[in-house]
Amino acid sequence: MSILIGAIATAQAVGATASEAANNDVGLPPRASFTTLLTTESLIFAAFAISANLALPTPSGRSKFYAQGRFAYWVVAALFVIAISAGFALYATLEPAPPRGVNAWARTVGIVVGIAVQPLAALAIARAAKKTKPSFRAEE
Repeated sequence: MSILIGAIATAQAVGATASEAANNDVGLPPRASFTTLLTTESLIFAAFAISANLALPTPSGRSKFYAQGRFAYWVVAALFVIAISAGFALYATLEPAPPRGVNAWARTVGIVVGIAVQPLAALAIARAAKKTKPSFRAEE
């Protein structure tokens, strides 16, 4: 939670102008929310890497929650929600002035790919981790 609050504070410091804040009914202007969501998505993807490692078998075994990939799927769901929100924030940022020229479109497509790849890669990794033979602890 503190990481998310730090990301929001960073995004607000990066650059919301008063006019952007006045045009936004949620509190964060589109540029600041977009930056915050991209930062949050990256941090949660890092958390997913940890959850994927927790799903791997160990000699002493893992709890079913981790070994069956349940935790990894929760993180994947969070990544999808944040990616969808980042897509809406990107749209809100680009809505007043759509990209013009090859350079602007190349940057926009790169951002869209960057938003979409993380949750899709996480889903692929979670599915692959679920296919590995889990080892459970004896007490569960």
